[in-house]
Amino acid sequence: MNNLNTIDFSECWHIQEAFQKKVNAVLFNKSDDVHSRTKEYLLSLISESIELLNECDWKLHRRKKGPINVDNLYVELIDIFKWWLNIALDWGLTPEKFYEVFCQKSAVVEQRWIDEQSDCFRGSELLGKNDIGDE
Repeated sequence: MNNLNTIDFSECWHIQEAFQKKVNAVLFNKSDDVHSRTKEYLLSLISESIELLNECDWKLHRRKKGPINVDNLYVELIDIFKWWLNIALDWGLTPEKFYEVFCQKSAVVEQRWIDEQSDCFRGSELLGKNDIGDE
């Protein structure tokens, strides 16, 4: 098994890009624009997301018989990723740009979480112990 640090993630881009070119040549007319392809890819991505959800024990009123098949979960996650990657490829997202934007967005999300958590804690401190039902 490869260590994640030794995997060339950009190879996923190249494999999917080659496949996407073959499929697009059959499924889409030259007049189809990136917006219509994005819609089609998103519908497929949503469908695969539902398949992933159905692999999970998510219904409150039902229980799956037996353990969840994690291998099936992995396959559905890859299906979702491949549809997502089609969209990324169509809009020109490279592995390098993905990494750059991912890091930027992660910093924003992290800071937002810290800010919101500090607001929550500040609010409970202002109320005081007796005000929130603690004795």
